[in-house]
Amino acid sequence: MQELIQDWGYIVLFGYSFGGGFFALAVAGVLSFAGELNIYTTIVVALSANFIGDQFLFMLAKNNKPYAKKLMKTTNER
Repeated sequence: MQELIQDWGYIVLFGYSFGGGFFALAVAGVLSFAGELNIYTTIVVALSANFIGDQFLFMLAKNNKPYAKKLMKTTNER
């Protein structure tokens, strides 16, 4: 299990943080405290994934305004 975390931990953290997942950041913090992951690498991976994901979602919504507006309406407005 330790090799699996060390091999895939940062990749999973990047993928989960890409959409703004804070649960994975908390788990990565616990794993860093336990010595399974490097805390500084964890912070850099989470920050970069969150920033890149935020920019990606912004550009996606900007380029597809009608679809994004339709998704953001409440159920009473549909």
